Amino acid sequence: MVNYPWTDATQERLREQLQQDRIPHALLLAGAPGLGKEALAEQLAAALLCLQPEEGRACGVCRSCELLRGGAHPDRFRLSPEEGKTQLQVDPVRELLGRLVLTTTISPRKVAVLYPAEAMNINAANALLKNLEEPPGDTVMLLVSHDISRLPITIRSRCQRLQINAPEPEAMAQWLMDQSGQGREPVNLALEASGASPREALAMLEAGDLERYTELQQQLGQLIAKPAQAGPMAAEWADAEPQQLWRWLSLNSALLLRLLLSGTHPSWLRTERELPPNKLAALQQKADSNRNRLGSGLRKDLLLQEWLLEWARLPSSEPIR
Repeated sequence: MVNYPWTDATQERLREQLQQDRIPHALLLAGAPGLGKEALAEQLAAALLCLQPEEGRACGVCRSCELLRGGAHPDRFRLSPEEGKTQLQVDPVRELLGRLVLTTTISPRKVAVLYPAEAMNINAANALLKNLEEPPGDTVMLLVSHDISRLPITIRSRCQRLQINAPEPEAMAQWLMDQSGQGREPVNLALEASGASPREALAMLEAGDLERYTELQQQLGQLIAKPAQAGPMAAEWADAEPQQLWRWLSLNSALLLRLLLSGTHPSWLRTERELPPNKLAALQQKADSNRNRLGSGLRKDLLLQEWLLEWARLPSSEPIR
């Protein structure tokens, strides 16, 4: 498991609480994507389930740890949206709550990890709410959230919140260079393509996804003021992973807006006309909205073509100053 050094202080605090038997029944791990919150939740779950924890850490050798490693622990539960879906529906939450009322099988307690917690729709959140104050039996619920503003205040108020903050950019870049063995230039590009998410940046560096990101960026630069090219570009990117594609479109809208407002003209931008900041901001919001609408039955090819057409029509009639 990858180590995220900026979570060390939080890990130490949790180990102390575990040793003193002061772990709350509901924890909310909050922070930006890719900071290691999920890994932290899994480490805590392992320690909570361990039959012979050592200084607040899972021993790694007991029957509980063996089952957890094999993905077959009867007292550990995980709830996430179904593949291809962005929302966590109420029925899986109700099913989870029904299983939590059963007695433990091996470990001293049951542990449920919900990831990401903000994916719950309102019915799912309401169903969970009834069990957060007093979870059934010896249960600890670990909620992992990238955006707690999307969680109902009633959910947040019933959990102890642990905020995971991003490290300084220099520390993040150094960590990525140490982990990947790559230089500063690809690391900086990976941080840009991941929205400054260390975990996603590392995955991109290891998988070699950066070439695909720069290809999209170059095509966006060439699409400016060429609406006729929106359809062919949409067809070319139709098979791309939709969550990643819409995230990249959002990130590039925000990046271009930030650069233009600072007086910088990026090398990949092929236009001699002014780009209205309000239109760029609206396109970023639309990309985020379309990403959240994935799985809703809407035709993703038409959504992409419409967005690219609006991107192509960005320029005003005024030249760049």
